[in-house]
Amino acid sequence: MNIRQIIITGTLLLATLARPVLAQDSENGAILSWIEESISSPGRMISIRGVEGALSSSARIAEITIADEVGVWLQLRDAQIDWRRTALLRGRLEIDNLQAGQINFIRKPLPMDSGPSPEASGFSLPDLPVDIEIRNVSSDDIRLGQDVIGLEAQLALQAAFTLNGEGLNAELGATRRDGAGGDIALSLRYTRQSTEFVIDTSVNEPQGGVIANALGLDGAPALAAQVSGAGILDNLTVTLGVDVGGARLIAGQVQLADHADGRSLELALSGQIAGLLPQSYRPFFEGESAIAAQGILREAGGMRLDQLTVDTAEMQINGSLDTADDGFIRRANLSIAIARANGTPVTLPFGNAIALAAARLNLSYGEAQNGRYTLDFTAQNLVVPGFDIAEISGAASGLALNLDTPEARAISGEFSGALSGVVPDSAATAQALGSEIALSAAWDWESGAPLNLQSASLSSKGLQLGARGGIAGVSFNGEIDATIADLSAFSALAGRDIAGAIALTLNGQLPLLGGQVDVEIAATGENLQISQPQFDALFAGASTVTGRVLRNEDGVTLDGLVLTSPLANLAMGGNLNSDTLNLTGAAELSDIAPLIAELSGPARLRFRASGPHEALAFGAGLDTALGASANVEGTLGTMLDVNARFANLPFAALSSFAPELGLVGTGSGQARIGGSVDDPQLAFSAEVTGFGATLAQGNGLPLLDIRANGTASARQIRLDSAEISGDGGLNLQLAGDVALEARTLDLRAGFESLPLALSNGFAQGLGLAGQGTGQLQLTGSFDDPRADFTAEIAGFGAALARDYGLGALNISASGNASLQQINLTSATFSGAGIAMTLSGTVALDRQLLDLRAAGQVPLALSRRFLESAGIGLTGQADFALTIGGSFDSPAFEGRAATSGASLYAPAYRVRLDNLDLRTNITRDALNIASATADFQGGGQISLNGRIGLGAGFPAALVAELDRLTYSDGEMVTTTLNASLALSGPVLTAPQLSGRVDLLNTEIQIPSGFGAAAIPDITHINIPRPVRRTQLRAGLEPEAARAGAPFAMGLDVAVSSNGRIFVRGRGLDAELGGSLRVTGRSGNLATTGQFDLVRGRMDLLGQRLVFTQGSARLLGRLIPILDLRAQTRSGDYTINLQLAGPATAPDIILSSVPELPQDEVLAQLVFARGIDSLSPFQIAQLASSLAVLSGRSNGGLLTRLREASGLDNLDVQSVDGATSVTAGGYLQDNLYSEVEINDQGDASLSINIDIIDGLRGRAAQGSGGDTSIGIFFERDY
Repeated sequence: MNIRQIIITGTLLLATLARPVLAQDSENGAILSWIEESISSPGRMISIRGVEGALSSSARIAEITIADEVGVWLQLRDAQIDWRRTALLRGRLEIDNLQAGQINFIRKPLPMDSGPSPEASGFSLPDLPVDIEIRNVSSDDIRLGQDVIGLEAQLALQAAFTLNGEGLNAELGATRRDGAGGDIALSLRYTRQSTEFVIDTSVNEPQGGVIANALGLDGAPALAAQVSGAGILDNLTVTLGVDVGGARLIAGQVQLADHADGRSLELALSGQIAGLLPQSYRPFFEGESAIAAQGILREAGGMRLDQLTVDTAEMQINGSLDTADDGFIRRANLSIAIARANGTPVTLPFGNAIALAAARLNLSYGEAQNGRYTLDFTAQNLVVPGFDIAEISGAASGLALNLDTPEARAISGEFSGALSGVVPDSAATAQALGSEIALSAAWDWESGAPLNLQSASLSSKGLQLGARGGIAGVSFNGEIDATIADLSAFSALAGRDIAGAIALTLNGQLPLLGGQVDVEIAATGENLQISQPQFDALFAGASTVTGRVLRNEDGVTLDGLVLTSPLANLAMGGNLNSDTLNLTGAAELSDIAPLIAELSGPARLRFRASGPHEALAFGAGLDTALGASANVEGTLGTMLDVNARFANLPFAALSSFAPELGLVGTGSGQARIGGSVDDPQLAFSAEVTGFGATLAQGNGLPLLDIRANGTASARQIRLDSAEISGDGGLNLQLAGDVALEARTLDLRAGFESLPLALSNGFAQGLGLAGQGTGQLQLTGSFDDPRADFTAEIAGFGAALARDYGLGALNISASGNASLQQINLTSATFSGAGIAMTLSGTVALDRQLLDLRAAGQVPLALSRRFLESAGIGLTGQADFALTIGGSFDSPAFEGRAATSGASLYAPAYRVRLDNLDLRTNITRDALNIASATADFQGGGQISLNGRIGLGAGFPAALVAELDRLTYSDGEMVTTTLNASLALSGPVLTAPQLSGRVDLLNTEIQIPSGFGAAAIPDITHINIPRPVRRTQLRAGLEPEAARAGAPFAMGLDVAVSSNGRIFVRGRGLDAELGGSLRVTGRSGNLATTGQFDLVRGRMDLLGQRLVFTQGSARLLGRLIPILDLRAQTRSGDYTINLQLAGPATAPDIILSSVPELPQDEVLAQLVFARGIDSLSPFQIAQLASSLAVLSGRSNGGLLTRLREASGLDNLDVQSVDGATSVTAGGYLQDNLYSEVEINDQGDASLSINIDIIDGLRGRAAQGSGGDTSIGIFFERDY
């Protein structure tokens, strides 16, 4: 606030307080608001509250606050004033008592930074009232915040002040009431008639005081200061003393005495001034500093200063001064030197850390007889914020004539200077300005005339400035020009690539401190570029700007402002001030295409604005040759009335500003804005054709046609209708209200053929597909909205659904939803083998489910859960379910059934067909009432029990297998009955237990043909579909199998009463017995074994009958054989053992006495040594070796037995007699055999297994011989 605002504020307040009581009650609020607005300014908000006043000259104000952008910084409470209203009529301000209960200076205010007003205010000094008398000013509670002086403090103050024609009288006393204490006292009196002057000022505060903190003195030492003096001005001595920390720091005096020409003046001040300065300024005044002056104050006016000296540690000033009676300087001598004795930089005690190595200045003026004066200065190694300057130097000289004759005075001169070694902190500034700057000027002046600036110039690498003209008072009238020949040097400074050349000339009147502006502008540019396509196109080639700018007390006037370029002509003019605006302008473009690529041909732009700011009439428009246009007109102010129309505007025109949007299409429409600034009202209608964007088209959305109209205000948005349509039948309609003030919704939407793929652009991984049609109504409040919907989606798909093998679906749904609950009235799903309905509620707030689902789904959906266990399902499941419980723990109840389904596990060579399943589902389990299936190799399976719905699906199942035929695809084929139980978690660690009865088992020892083994093949980066196929077929790599969590535990008893046949490589044996399989799949253990029932081996007509043997199961249930036979051949006993895994058993031959293996074989087959064998016999021996090693396919008898289906077929030759034996099992424990020899004799025998180890045998020969017996057998 300046002093004028203070006086206006006080007068307005006093006038308000003087109003009658009744008038105050009705109008005080409005008047106070007007006063607040009048005395406030940008950055200074003044608030007045609780004014009470009556006919008496006494009033109270509850609170006055002053705030800036941060908040309140000064607060005055409980103010009281007693004053004399009638004194205002005599031009006097008389206040008997001005008192405040509390003054709170919270912090320092922000610096004022209000922009210039349009009007030129000129330069003037403030006016004061003629007489002021304030008899008492007091406050017992003045609070200073930490930010004000560096500590919090509380003061009490009392003062009085009188200023009138008789003189000045002021008294002030302040006492600190908190902390360390301290006092300040001021007494000042001056009597005009007698010239008596009295001053007595003292400051006394202990350590930690207010003033020491305000000065920033280290440690805030104790401070005492005294200024005192008394006497008439012709004989007056005023003394000064300052003590810091108890020691005298500064002392001095000022003396005035009578002199023939007036009064003599002597000033002497010395001391350790550094102790009173901030730390950063102390070196400059280190040690003893002194100021001395002597001179005369002339009675007629003017002064003569015979001596002026200033001496500090780093600066010396010497000089003298003489002025004429009118105060004009007629002689001056001055020398200034700044340097530090040790040559280190000197930090100047002002500005922002300005330092230099040394500086000097010399002035000689008015001393030479010929009137010549000189000035020169230098400064080395100057450091200022943003720059280092090696040297600044300058010199001026000229003539100063007739200085003692006011009407004939004349001064002229020249100046030249330079800044060399300029190194900016910013490389961008260095690029623009360079390292050398030259300065020059020439001038002349005569009494009564303005200063004539003949020339002035500044020249640097990239910028040249010049001026010439007259300076009168605080105004310049002349010409200023600026030239930049290459704008590219300023690119780094501008932060973008710029180019071209520019020249500017201002001709006219310019203020130096503030005042009127009246200039003619002439600017030229050549190929101006700022890396903005539209600007660069507009200013390509030669461009000019001309016109006049006037700023005076009426505001700013633009007169004939014209811009021309090869592309455009722009003209504008008008005026503006704080109250009104009146501007008009127009632009003609020869081709708009360089500015908006999607338009072409000539175009015209126009604008206008006129009227007061509170009701500004304006208009703007664009018209193109191709029919695209836009027009806005109306009134802006406290009330609004704006109309806008646009037609055929291409959205692609925005591509220059946001090319990533990829917008296409054209728009037409209109809008109207009415109402007030505080409550604007919008009505609009628009039509867009062929609209598209990169995001929309990238997700399958066709080009769109859009039509919409509605209204909007701060209270409500109303969409009367909106329709969006596109190819493929796409249609979206929207209408309704959004009540912003009431925070309620009432919106209705309908859509057809809406591509769900649109959502894919907003969330990664959705992979949505399909098109939707439906209706949506949104009602309720912002805090509790409700949606009612019906929708149909054709071809729905999602990435997650496809991962589960689900194809496209057709969905139909209806219901409603809120933030608390979703109510699904009905939903149907069809397609991809699914026919399903769903209804119910989902309580979002309580996270509870209440849903009902029924229908048919493909069992293949279970693939995601079962494929890690190598299991697959095909077929359909019918179900009816209710789903309850919570989100974290859903509960299922209902039923499910399958018919004609299949289950397969390729890794285990298991496939079940015609799977019929009937289940009941409870909250925690799937209860299988019945399940039957046909096994792929023959036989049936039936199943019942339960599967829990918890982690891993814990099971308790019982299965019955009836004459099930299983083959491992390599060597074992068996038909069996079984009763098995499955328990534990099915997907991770199930347990299988029970009994298996083997009815008929064939173990075929493989025959090899000498082919090389297929090498292991490692698959690298197996594609996902191939990997899935491997899993389904049981062909996944071992590493994948090993990593699978599935491992079945076994505890199964396996038994057989014989009929376990082991055949191959000349072997034909039958076994029986029982064993137990335990452990986990991949790490099994067995107890028990299958023992030999009968067996033989043929080698080139030689037969070996096995006398003992067994088979056990180990590891992955591969049979381990141990069969032994013995026979005589000549003098040798031949032993044969077949041992090892059935996949590759070893044949071991030995003899007693011992012979080599080949000799043993020769003795066994031909009863002679190998050396005596004929070539044919050696070939037969090789054939026998082939049979034993597995390189033969088993011989003729094997192929005949397999073809006939017999369990046993044998041809024997003993002592020249030949016989044929054929046998087979009639039942599991009943074996029959027929033998016929070459004499025609025949016999029939029957063996029956009664119990383990007890066998019955009966025989009948063709000659009538009969035998029967019971045999007990035991293996040991």
